[in-house]
Amino acid sequence: MTAPMDATAAAEKRLQTQNLVGKKVQSDVAFDEKYYDVLSTVQPIHKEEGVGGFVKGMLPRAILCSVSSALSWMAYEFTKSLLVSASS
Repeated sequence: MTAPMDATAAAEKRLQTQNLVGKKVQSDVAFDEKYYDVLSTVQPIHKEEGVGGFVKGMLPRAILCSVSSALSWMAYEFTKSLLVSASS
């Protein structure tokens, strides 16, 4: 696994995107912020969604990382075999 399983990623994502959900972003408009820091974000996630709220979306990310790593290794091995056969 190349991506860390970070439980605070859910909190970080909500902090960063809380003003983007369902609203047009404008720099001159002040939005009401629901989350102020990591603790004020983690507590409602745990209360409303349980532990599942912290791992939501992890499966697609794990699949993407797995496919990406597999393709990288395949390209490496293919290139290596071409270089070895060309040098002999």
